[in-house]
Amino acid sequence: MEIRVRVYANGDVYEGEMKNEKCCGGGVYYYNMSGRYEGDWVDGKYEGFGVESWSKGSRYKGMYRDGLRNGFGVYRFYTGDVYAGEWLNGQSHGSGIHTCDDGSRFVGEFKWGVKHGLGHYHFRWVSSNLLKFCLCIHCKIVFVVEMFTFNLCSTDTSDRMCVWHDTDTCDYVQLCHCF
Repeated sequence: MEIRVRVYANGDVYEGEMKNEKCCGGGVYYYNMSGRYEGDWVDGKYEGFGVESWSKGSRYKGMYRDGLRNGFGVYRFYTGDVYAGEWLNGQSHGSGIHTCDDGSRFVGEFKWGVKHGLGHYHFRWVSSNLLKFCLCIHCKIVFVVEMFTFNLCSTDTSDRMCVWHDTDTCDYVQLCHCF
């Protein structure tokens, strides 16, 4: 393999190893005005470990297969949110943690890019006089539980369940299971 610099008609630039006129081995691909990928390549596709970063500030660091995020990786959104976990065919899929910029987080299962199955929501609230809810995104079901004290409260309807649990730090843990 030889190290080359290739400039594409759309303004993109690749700098790295090439084989048979395709990116292969280690290299950096600069997307014109929008971001870059630095990492491993096989037959012109992202393969193995790499880092993608975009001009607005989003960044992915992790594993790839056939040009898509696959395996374990961490995606930092430009909004401040972070997803760390398993990926399949370019989408969050399997076990993971989605942390919001306010410190709230979901720890659990993801399926094709959405929260699905068993997981825990952790919310940060400073007041106990708030309306709290359980949102099972996959099921499109919302249970509303109004709590005026830091007491255990649960709502259970046949095949869906929400459980609120209080802690000394006012960090509410929510168990949400969708079938």
